[in-house]
Amino acid sequence: MKMTWDKAQSIELLGVVAAAAERSGAEGWIRDGIAKQHRMLDGLEVLPPEAFASMPVQLLHGDFHDQQVIWQGDAIAALVDWEIWHCDPRAWELVRSLAFSLLLDSPLLEDYLRGYRHFVQLSEDECRLGLRLWWQSRVVGLWAWTAHFLEGNERVKDFFPAMISELDNVADEQWKSSIEERFVRAARG
Repeated sequence: MKMTWDKAQSIELLGVVAAAAERSGAEGWIRDGIAKQHRMLDGLEVLPPEAFASMPVQLLHGDFHDQQVIWQGDAIAALVDWEIWHCDPRAWELVRSLAFSLLLDSPLLEDYLRGYRHFVQLSEDECRLGLRLWWQSRVVGLWAWTAHFLEGNERVKDFFPAMISELDNVADEQWKSSIEERFVRAARG
């Protein structure tokens, strides 16, 4: 598995981001979001790649979600934006796709997974590990903060509200438990 995170490095980098946000005069809600992620990261047990080694790995699009699909009528004409394809756990990309398409916490989750399981069967363990890996990536991942505050990418600021909302969800153990049970039931049939 290629996904690895170093908690100490992420905490250090988040400190650099927080200082850059302060210097730039970032709005309070943004600085609060960075502080929230720092608190969550500080309290998170970051699992190493070995903890996810049992998950089946396959070739992944890398950024698959509904906006990457071009339709021609009712048929898929193309999947676009393949520049970050790689091999990693398939359940991780499934959960990522559901989250980015706003289906992870939607009544449509069950329909999506009903269609998915016609082609791919996931074990209960794979489902639970895939969710854990996704949630861990939300807390440890700093790409939008660093792209905006350290690299000057103004466009990623549009992602901040959704990122902070995801952090709120990941901090909510009841929400995660509910999503996990729905996901496992729907993925397993």
